[in-house]
Amino acid sequence: MAWCSVSYAAAPTLANLSRWSAYYIYKREEFMKGANVGGFEELILLAVEALGDNAYGVTVQELAEQNAKRAVSLGAVYAALDRLETKKFLKSRVEAGGDYRGGRSRRHFVTTAEGRAALAEIKCQRDAMWRLIASASRRRT
Repeated sequence: MAWCSVSYAAAPTLANLSRWSAYYIYKREEFMKGANVGGFEELILLAVEALGDNAYGVTVQELAEQNAKRAVSLGAVYAALDRLETKKFLKSRVEAGGDYRGGRSRRHFVTTAEGRAALAEIKCQRDAMWRLIASASRRRT
């Protein structure tokens, strides 16, 4: 279970940030066990989750490009997919190719429970940081 599933009585503020940070660091290490997800990997993991059964290299690349609003190479996508599978955030299966693909097989990807938990943790981290920014902005005005 992700650390952020815990209900906080108060969102982190500058007054309780050190206590919250210590809790976060403890729970994050317990939960993630050293498997960090970089920004590009996060984008790829989100694309796989969004595509569902239609997640394979080219469709993941197309969705990543649409959302990143920049060119994304297919090689970089496959490298990220391999890293995410090594971290147990994705599973893959090979589908036999049909005549329309000249007999070439296609590798499909699906997000694992660990991958969905990692995405939930990332979202929780970002939400907490945006709450801190909003809180700091209110104090400045």
